[in-house]
Amino acid sequence: MKLYKVKVLVLGFTLFLGLLGQQVLAETNAADTAELFEVYKDKVYQVRTINRATDAKSAIGSSFQITADGLMVTNFHVVSDYVHDREINRLEYINSNGDKGELEVIAVDVINDLALVKHTSQYSAHFNLSNSLPTQGDAIYSLGNPHDVGLTVVPGVYNGYIENSYYERLHFTGSLNGGVSGGPVINGEGKVIGVNVASSGNQLSYLVPLDKVKSLLAREEQASVISLEKSIQLQLDDHQKRIMDDLMMAKWPRVSMGDATVYGELQPYILCWDSSEEAKKGKLYQFNKTSCSNSDYIYLSKDLESGEYQFFYYWLESEHL
Repeated sequence: MKLYKVKVLVLGFTLFLGLLGQQVLAETNAADTAELFEVYKDKVYQVRTINRATDAKSAIGSSFQITADGLMVTNFHVVSDYVHDREINRLEYINSNGDKGELEVIAVDVINDLALVKHTSQYSAHFNLSNSLPTQGDAIYSLGNPHDVGLTVVPGVYNGYIENSYYERLHFTGSLNGGVSGGPVINGEGKVIGVNVASSGNQLSYLVPLDKVKSLLAREEQASVISLEKSIQLQLDDHQKRIMDDLMMAKWPRVSMGDATVYGELQPYILCWDSSEEAKKGKLYQFNKTSCSNSDYIYLSKDLESGEYQFFYYWLESEHL
């Protein structure tokens, strides 16, 4: 029986896009964490999503006040359950004194995972926003309420913008845990330079940069004209157009895959990795695989994410089939 050499290239592609969205410290080195607690405890809040039926919290996060009249910043993913279903959920804050009160969502930026919320209580203590980002290597400090244990200060190092990412994020060498999402990150002068948003563990953490907060503040008046739902839809539509235009205008570099030529890393934020099976003696075929994808996504709800795209190639080769 004559044996034939068989080679097969399989391309798989998936695309998920647009589914439907001070007081300053006395010492500029801000090394005294006791002073940090004392100065900033009244400006950082815990945000709670409360189920109206049970009056029990279903999610928690952090927020911080930026104006004397009660305007605060947090992450969109902290308030998303409330935004999507206000009949079932309500939103409340709890401050350092244990006082509670209702919160209203004023504006959202789902692309950068930000939200503006507001309370009507007479708490005027607030943070000031920095005019610039720190220098790489500078000490910075994350504040928040991790795992519902109370206000925590996490010192770390500012490392600049994350490389190879479509979404602008700052790299923070410090340990962020669940519950600190939406909390402020301050420089040595006590001014906000970013917002806690995510962590990959091992002190690899991510912040939303200051300019995204300022952009959302600039859109606050427009936000009162349209609904939150409509605002999310418009943001997703605009984002989908921009990222697809960006991909279509890329040079689409080609790389070798077995005897074939395929497309590789279309943009710097799309990375390709080999995940081939180990070659074993006596195996009927050799299986090679390359997977390419971005590492970012847009959080819309517990059940829905957008902005993720990936493609992958399989190369199968055999002399025994």
